[in-house]
Amino acid sequence: MSDSPYLEIVELADGDVILQSADDNQGEPLVRIRFAPEIVEHLRGGKL
Repeated sequence: MSDSPYLEIVELADGDVILQSADDNQGEPLVRIRFAPEIVEHLRGGKL
C-alpha cells in the first residue's frame, strides 16, 4: 500500500467498484464492491 493520503473510487471494466490509493493502481484495492445483476438492472446500469 502507498503512503499517499489520497484515495480514489474507480469503476472497473468488469463492473466492480474499488477504492484504492490514488498513486498505487497496481496494488490490491482497499475495498471492492460487486453489485448483483438485479441491483444493476434496478439502478438502470448506473452505479456512481
